[in-house]
Amino acid sequence: MLLRESTFAAKCVYSRLLHSTSKNKADMMDDLKTVARRLFADTPYTSWGQIQIECNRLNFPGHSAEVERALRTLGLPELAGCLVWVPWDRLEDVEELGRGGFATVYRGTIRSMDERGFAVMGYDKRKVDVEEWRRLLARGEDTWWNYHVRWERTKEWKVALKEVDNFLINEMILTAHISFHSNFTGMATMIGLTRNPITFRHVMVMLYYPKGNMESASFLSLPDSWPAVCQRARRLARSLREIHHLGLTHGDIHGANVVFDAAEDPLDLYPNIIDVGLGKPIGESRGAEGVYGRLQCLPPEMIYGEHSTQASDVYCLGILLWQNVTRVPPKGTAANLWRKDGMREDPVPGLPRWYEELYCQCWNVDPKKRPTAQEVLERVVEHVGNPEDDEWVLGEETVQWLEERRRSWEEEKKKSLVNGMTDSFPSTQSSFFTLTELEKYTREIKIDNTTISSPIQLPLIIITAPTMHVMDPPTVSGDALGPPTTLKVRPRLDRVKFWLGKLSSCFSISSQDSRDV
Repeated sequence: MLLRESTFAAKCVYSRLLHSTSKNKADMMDDLKTVARRLFADTPYTSWGQIQIECNRLNFPGHSAEVERALRTLGLPELAGCLVWVPWDRLEDVEELGRGGFATVYRGTIRSMDERGFAVMGYDKRKVDVEEWRRLLARGEDTWWNYHVRWERTKEWKVALKEVDNFLINEMILTAHISFHSNFTGMATMIGLTRNPITFRHVMVMLYYPKGNMESASFLSLPDSWPAVCQRARRLARSLREIHHLGLTHGDIHGANVVFDAAEDPLDLYPNIIDVGLGKPIGESRGAEGVYGRLQCLPPEMIYGEHSTQASDVYCLGILLWQNVTRVPPKGTAANLWRKDGMREDPVPGLPRWYEELYCQCWNVDPKKRPTAQEVLERVVEHVGNPEDDEWVLGEETVQWLEERRRSWEEEKKKSLVNGMTDSFPSTQSSFFTLTELEKYTREIKIDNTTISSPIQLPLIIITAPTMHVMDPPTVSGDALGPPTTLKVRPRLDRVKFWLGKLSSCFSISSQDSRDV
């Protein structure tokens, strides 16, 4: 089966799963596992993946019988060609790292058994001219690197550990898929398996990224330099492009799922997208339709019940590009903070125009009009190393705006700790939401601090025609936006297509028409 056909089959299975009752959910999960296994089998190992496998086998030699036995138990014998067995007794200082929507992640230390240290990926850069380098970057290729095994003189590694249950089988397959079928490092990298002697569960062993995530304290300072911002934007776009190229939809992209490598140079503080899973978690014993994700980052179509797509991933990428500069998460949700210009968040004054246009295009209310991850990558690459962009510095107006935005976020965070989540500071943990639960956020829409409440018990679709072009960032004064020319309020229809069609016709959002993702 071709990659695209496998992906289409997965979407069909997942759609049936969400509409299924608890009686046949197990059968649907088995179908998803079958699709994920087929996707893995249809994709060849890359040169990067082959070297990574060789490094893992040098670091964790032997124990082939253990890993084969574990994979047979999990029903995944085909992964024996790429995973290694990590004996539990090699793990030290195991501690809980954090709890996600459906799993607890641990951190541990592994000491080298080789006097040379650990085998890691080595790079030799071949000479290419600037134009070829840009072409390769835009295509998402790293073919100017020659990969090989080298030894890193370090005596210990930090690893991330995640126990495998039925919901995480698909994530395990797909983590192996992106680890060994890609030539790019900007995603979670799997090493192998072990077994928890206390719970008797199998545990995924993955690389640990020690520099925190986009919402940790290490990333909350003001942007260091424009080249660093631009390089991180390129890597974010490249990571998502690679996920989509491998036939996947992430479905839960937000700042806490973007972690950083250790590096001395700020330019090398590279983001990595983690927690990729095709088999989306389903709410326990719930038969209702719904969506999974972090409420703050759900695109508008998902708040109204649509399933995640590659276009919804791009919407979340736009939030990450905005957060790459602001260093704070977005406010509220896409439903209760709509602006008259269609933007998800307030624009940052003083940014290079192309960068603001780019994340605005990702926020197009019509998913079909959003750029693809590949197109976002190409646009960023156009400006990597551009002398005019590299000279950009934080102006006084920009610094004041960023500091005020930070204070506002910190105040809302304190309120949430005392009073629980608020409209401006909803839960930051990814969860499953039924359509009934989402009605709370679609019944009441706020436009420029004006609240419009529903007189009936159905969620509303608020359609407002802006008076300005979304690609023309508004001035600091709110008066420049002007009042909406029309305002229509209708009960929510059974099909979200009506909403998308109306929004597409009412919002004047200029975005290059792109192919379906």
